[in-house]
Amino acid sequence: MEASPLIRISVWPSHGEGTALVSWEVDNALLGGDFYVYRSPDGIGEWLLLNDEPVNGSYLLDTGFRMRDRSRIPHWRLLCEKSGRSHDSAVVGLFETVSRKDCGVANVIRHTELVRMKGNGLRALYYPARTGGLPCPYVDTETGAHYASGCAGTAGDCYGTGLAGGYRAPMVVWLELYGGSMQGGTNDEDGVGQTDRRNQKARILAAFIPQKGDMVVLHATDDRFFVDKSETSKLRGIIPVVSDVDLVLLARNHDAYRLPREETLP
Repeated sequence: MEASPLIRISVWPSHGEGTALVSWEVDNALLGGDFYVYRSPDGIGEWLLLNDEPVNGSYLLDTGFRMRDRSRIPHWRLLCEKSGRSHDSAVVGLFETVSRKDCGVANVIRHTELVRMKGNGLRALYYPARTGGLPCPYVDTETGAHYASGCAGTAGDCYGTGLAGGYRAPMVVWLELYGGSMQGGTNDEDGVGQTDRRNQKARILAAFIPQKGDMVVLHATDDRFFVDKSETSKLRGIIPVVSDVDLVLLARNHDAYRLPREETLP
């Protein structure tokens, strides 16, 4: 992927019409290129290509935009192909305009954080929870109870999330653990019991906003945490740089431990 010569990208939604106008400016080197626009429900994954045929102009009207969950903000990104090279843009959210200068400043800040975390942090796997798809047939729609005995080992295992597959493909992130507390005190033969609740604070270096219910896996110990709360620092209030999150350690017998772990980190 080449360094992007894209200059500016903007998104302007119309909730009443269910549309979002995605527009862009580029350097002369990309004029006449083939542009493709993608939308994600949260800026992390599940990127949907909005145009099968390339756009040769400077905008695209997303007519399938719907914001059903206010806690998850849709994001867009742009891909340009020209002369055998691909140029990917920054990820842009609602009513946002991101310039190339903004992206450069954000990368400098992230690099500074990365240098510090390499001395006091560790790499971990981040699993975004699925936000849509087939519901798990072993979840009681009235009580929310999950019958793991029926779900376990099936192709549609939801790992306790209520949606088949449970999580999207993991990403490797750098994080720093810096505080926590233990509530409860009942242990069982599997390790941490259901009534234990270990709250762990962490700082995650990532160009996305962590969402409640996503999972963090410490590769060395296979400890698995749910994201509970997060506060994200953004450049100009737009580009995510680093997030401080509250994590909850999962009991060893939690359904999420059935999810196969990546053997090695990329």
